[in-house]
Amino acid sequence: MYPKQTLIGAAILMFVMGLGSRRQFRFESATAPFVRNLNTLVGGQVETAPHDDTIVYYLEQVDPAYAEQLPPAIVRRLAELPQLF
Repeated sequence: MYPKQTLIGAAILMFVMGLGSRRQFRFESATAPFVRNLNTLVGGQVETAPHDDTIVYYLEQVDPAYAEQLPPAIVRRLAELPQLF
């Protein structure tokens, strides 16, 4: 089970990376640099990134009111971080 911050962070990276498919995301997210960047982004300590199906399932359950609050919080967090990639 992954913390919600990790799932949201992985979803953001899935989108930001602009990969052509979830299969490509699966390949990229299995790398150590991806997991390190994900942990930096969300302040987490996971050893592996969540599977893309897990991310999609979680996002289907998220209350839209919660999702509306994310963009400003994400921008603030990204501005605080060192270069990720």
